[in-house]
Amino acid sequence: MRTKLITLILFLSATILCNAQTKKGSYMVGGYGNADFTTSYAFKTVISPNIGYFLADGFALGGGPILGLQSGTYNSYIGGLNLFSRYYIGLSPSVQLFGQVQGNFIYTHHKTRRKYPISEDILPTNSFVGTFGGGLGVAYFITEQVSLEALFRYDRNNNRKSKNIFTLDFGFQIYFPRQ
Repeated sequence: MRTKLITLILFLSATILCNAQTKKGSYMVGGYGNADFTTSYAFKTVISPNIGYFLADGFALGGGPILGLQSGTYNSYIGGLNLFSRYYIGLSPSVQLFGQVQGNFIYTHHKTRRKYPISEDILPTNSFVGTFGGGLGVAYFITEQVSLEALFRYDRNNNRKSKNIFTLDFGFQIYFPRQ
């Protein structure tokens, strides 16, 4: 009986300590990034700094810019806006799982090469893409206020070439508790 009581007290203490970073009124600042090799000759990298505010315990809303570069035959430049909501579930004092839902508005400027039998043209093109998706992630707290994150997410967009995108993002967050 005594062992069960001590175990219950330790579990409740760990849960309370784990959720201190994600209390209502707190906010977080950080970001994530990803990189992929789209083909054997192209490399794409995207970073997205963000800021979020906890409207309720464990529930945050936020957003930030999207910045990216794709290299290959010609460089493409990517810019946009990311809006997200997250819900955290504490597993231990240093590990929290979270679910995220996000929407992105992305502008891309790239050059396209058209080859003809005798000549070739280089055409600059601009495109706007809207995406909506979600994912599951884990936040590992290296200190009480700093976490390293991994997020596996799915995005659906309105682009004709690739509608379904799976991404593994890595990042960090700094949590500022309410005063």
